[in-house]
Amino acid sequence: MPRYRMLIEYDGTAFAGWQLQPKERTVQGEIEKALQTILKEQIRVTGAGRTDAGVHARGQVAHFDAAEPPNGINWTKAINSVLPEDVIVRDVAEAPDDFNARFAAKSRTYRYQIHLGPTALERAHCWMVFYDLDFSLLEQCAASLSGQHDFSAFCSEEERDKREASIFKAGWKKEGNFLYFDITASRFLRGMVRMLVGAMVEVARGFLSLVEFQKMLENPEGKKGGPLAPAAGLFLMRVEY
Repeated sequence: MPRYRMLIEYDGTAFAGWQLQPKERTVQGEIEKALQTILKEQIRVTGAGRTDAGVHARGQVAHFDAAEPPNGINWTKAINSVLPEDVIVRDVAEAPDDFNARFAAKSRTYRYQIHLGPTALERAHCWMVFYDLDFSLLEQCAASLSGQHDFSAFCSEEERDKREASIFKAGWKKEGNFLYFDITASRFLRGMVRMLVGAMVEVARGFLSLVEFQKMLENPEGKKGGPLAPAAGLFLMRVEY
């Protein structure tokens, strides 16, 4: 049975997350519904990242199997013609039979967007911050993240699996009134990026010291990370295989 790999973009504002949930609107649910409309059979889609409610994606990857795809089908056009406007499939390509979008991933990259002050056009895609932030402290926090750490202080209590992750790259940049935090890691725990951003903002405001932030990485069973940054600012940017 042929296996296909999809590249997906979505605005997570009106979704309860990626993963199927009873009586909730999810990205996985909309894509499976679209495929079932086209193929006239039940299709299961597996995504690389199980993004939470309100989280967006520019580079989500997923796979599905199709027993008898229509001859000459243009998958991208066919799927997008029946998807709602807040989800777009950017590309569909045949993949090896053993390709698994979730378990074959070598790394994932997320971006968190902060806007300094109000914005009417981007308010659904950022955290609007109305206080001064010390950008140099944000940079120092990000520099502390490189390497392998136990992120128990920066994840949901629901996360029961191992809590270690290797951070390959992490950093902040500023463009106009936007602050962007980009992080690439071997894996991400639930709530990890948003809790890291929340804690770094607390440091940049002077409410938490840089040393305290670093101690959370060294002693994960101690103090928990900062407040959970709003979901609206988080994007799954890229998945590498």
